[in-house]
Amino acid sequence: MTTDMSNHTGTGLATLFGSGNDLTAVLAGAGLTRWIDQNVGGPLGGLSADTRAATAREISATVASLLNVNPVDVLVGGWRQYKQVTDAARGTLAAAGSTELLPLATHQITESLNPSVSVLVDGYRVATLTLSISIVCEVQGLLAKISAGRLVSVESGRCYVTASLAIADAEVTSRTTRFDLPGAVALGHGLRLLPSDAYAVPQQR
Repeated sequence: MTTDMSNHTGTGLATLFGSGNDLTAVLAGAGLTRWIDQNVGGPLGGLSADTRAATAREISATVASLLNVNPVDVLVGGWRQYKQVTDAARGTLAAAGSTELLPLATHQITESLNPSVSVLVDGYRVATLTLSISIVCEVQGLLAKISAGRLVSVESGRCYVTASLAIADAEVTSRTTRFDLPGAVALGHGLRLLPSDAYAVPQQR
């Protein structure tokens, strides 16, 4: 069985936090509410309750949009640092038409992001919301198929993805999900594993 992930890679962390509305509800909880009251309460104090509530919803929606992080991109970014993977990529790129099946031992790939949201009132910045996003991917029993310097599919294995979100250094939520790969998972035209200049076509003289 082969599953095409070429259109699945835009789901971001929705697989962990649920729909956009679910994530917005999480962000509108205690962590974000406290931050808004402490940092934006004064500038918004003269506004109506409805306007303050709308501002809180807008901040939540903006933060949710910043979390459109694709776990597949995190994995591929980590694999680009593995010599075993890049050697296989260079080998298949040099030998046209060749393919290599590369078993990957159990390993972890971690990425940390620190986006921010600025709150403007009448064009003036009144507060800046700093986020910390931690993504940990633990991969077990994975078989990578590499061709023409690209990761074209992953076969069998499983991956545990844990994502944690902190607002102003206070953790708001942390969730873990498990992905099982019952068969080959195709990655469209493949994902580059080497620097872009490695794929440049030599000019004819």
